[in-house]
Amino acid sequence: MTLTAWQRTRQVGVQWIFDIAGPFHINGALVLLPFIQADFDLTRAAVAWAVVVYYLSTASFILVGAYLGNTIGRRKVVLVGVAVDCIAQFGIFLVAPFWGLVLFRLMGGFGNALIVPNLSPLTVSSFAPEKRGQALGVIALGLGIGILLSTVVAGRMADTLGWRYLFLLTGSMYAVLFVGALAFVRESPVVESLRGAMRRLDYRGLILMAAFLIALSLGMQRLGQSISDPLGLVLAGSAIPLAMTFVYVERRHAAALVPMELFAAPGFSAAVARFLAMAMTRSSHIFLLPFYLIQGLGWSGTFAGTVQMAFSAGQPVFGPISGTLADRVGTRGFIITAQILMALGTLALLLLGSAPAPILVVAALSLIGAAMGMFIPPNLKVIFDAVPPDKMSLAPGVQVLTGHASNAIGSSFMAMLLTLFLAGDGDITAAYRNALLVVLVGFVTAVSAIWLLLPHGARKGQEGEA
Repeated sequence: MTLTAWQRTRQVGVQWIFDIAGPFHINGALVLLPFIQADFDLTRAAVAWAVVVYYLSTASFILVGAYLGNTIGRRKVVLVGVAVDCIAQFGIFLVAPFWGLVLFRLMGGFGNALIVPNLSPLTVSSFAPEKRGQALGVIALGLGIGILLSTVVAGRMADTLGWRYLFLLTGSMYAVLFVGALAFVRESPVVESLRGAMRRLDYRGLILMAAFLIALSLGMQRLGQSISDPLGLVLAGSAIPLAMTFVYVERRHAAALVPMELFAAPGFSAAVARFLAMAMTRSSHIFLLPFYLIQGLGWSGTFAGTVQMAFSAGQPVFGPISGTLADRVGTRGFIITAQILMALGTLALLLLGSAPAPILVVAALSLIGAAMGMFIPPNLKVIFDAVPPDKMSLAPGVQVLTGHASNAIGSSFMAMLLTLFLAGDGDITAAYRNALLVVLVGFVTAVSAIWLLLPHGARKGQEGEA
């Protein structure tokens, strides 16, 4: 899709509206959790569903969104997704009971699943193929700004107007996004009609993916309340056969949600596995931090949200740089450096203690922000390069599936760990440290295994220089 410079600028502008609005209610909702918990008098495991259900819904339908965008046109799917998520944001602002909030978050996650795999390919394809890393860096800049501002905006609103007003703000931003997409976004090539696409949709794969995510998340939630809970053990245990069945079905379906042949390329497999490890670690931090800072250290929502800006400050700085340079020098060096920074940042947070100076918290969070900023564009470039041009929506689809599945699983797992570690003396700072130790050991183990098992995942032309 060849665009003029002005058309490309408008496309990037629409992309940035979404990149800023999305983190406001996704990341920002995590800052709101202690306030929502107090408002509805919920347990920590129960209030986690205010964010987990959004992740689950997005992860369950993201590949459907990618499939529809690849077949009936990405702009159409983006417009439907924006409309659905916009209605969900306003619904959360207006609805009273917690179950209503959860239902609207479920609805919003479906809308998000339609937007994410289709808007960014439209933006990426507006750049020349040899500037794909630069395009992803530009997207990372907008996303980084949104993530950077999300926590302080959410904290400020929770302290002043009330937590519901964050969703009034994001609903208004989505309304502007809809108008912008309608006016300025150009349609991608259309392969077939909606009727034909829906007839060929891999419904079994969709059901199995959703069942896997729900079983694993629900199982860990139950086990967090009691490690010997029979239903929790059954649900968590059923996740493995569900995942295996999903892979079996996808290998045999003519229009599979995830073409399994993509994973035959070591670069693609390594990139997805690396992102899973990074996203799981980051989601663990995002879930745990508000409880540690607000309930453990006694900070206000505004102050905690302001400090957490450091968690994302590196993304708008390092994202454009690493994306642009990855086009020239390869991706491997950026990826390895980012993984080291993630481990160091997690270790620094682990050592903070029960009364750290705010500057030490900022320094530790800055390492993680720099890690994600440096990591995402080069790693996503590997995924884009491995996906055929006519199936470009699969690239962000697979990444977001991995990311939101990691968010759902990571949040549920952290809620389980926090509940278990609080069962003793109830010291939330000690429980936070213990949970982070599990996170650090798991991350280092996973990253080491990926480099050992997929040693060719950094070949030049796939992930950069060998």
